[in-house]
Formats: sequence, C-alpha cells, structure tokens
Amino acid sequence: IRLSNPLTDLCLELREGEEVTYTIRDVKETCRIEAAVRNMQKTDSTLQITMENLQGERKEHTVIIAEGDTKTYELGIVCMGCEWRIKINLQQGNVQVDEIIFQN
Repeated sequence: IRLSNPLTDLCLELREGEEVTYTIRDVKETCRIEAAVRNMQKTDSTLQITMENLQGERKEHTVIIAEGDTKTYELGIVCMGCEWRIKINLQQGNVQVDEIIFQN
C-alpha cells in the first residue's frame, strides 16, 4: 500500500466558474508554488490566479492552458513568514489539478 499525500494526490476537477482556495501557513523560506494541471477539453482553458497575504499584498495573473495540455504552471511566489491564500478560478474550460508543488 502506497502512502497518500494530499499535495500529490489531488485529482481535483474544476469546471467553468468553479474555484478552489488553498491557505499556506508557516512558510519557512521563500518558495515558488506550481500546480500540475491537465486540460480536460478540446479548447483552451483559462485560470485566474489570485494570491493574497494577511498584510494586504495581492498578486493576480492569468494562465492559459492549451487544448489537451498536461503540464506544470507557476501559481506564484510566497515569502517566508507570511500566510498566503491562493485562489484558482476557472474562467473558461474544464481542468484537473493533479498536484501542488513547492520549489525552493
């Protein structure tokens, strides 16, 4: 039996208009956060990424996932000591989020 890991065994499907928010606490060092995402349809999908911390800092950007693509996309960079909320809003399409990755 393989141990389950909630960051690498997500398989979270989002449909157009749906969103998910992750809260990241106790950040020990600045790191890049990425998500392994699979486009589940035959047209491009659009994700709106919003990151905000308790100090009021807010960052937003859009990610376009090409038709049928499966790859890793950067969600943003979080700083040491801050608590961050990362919201992924699917504006168009149908995707599956397979993994959240923290890179130093």
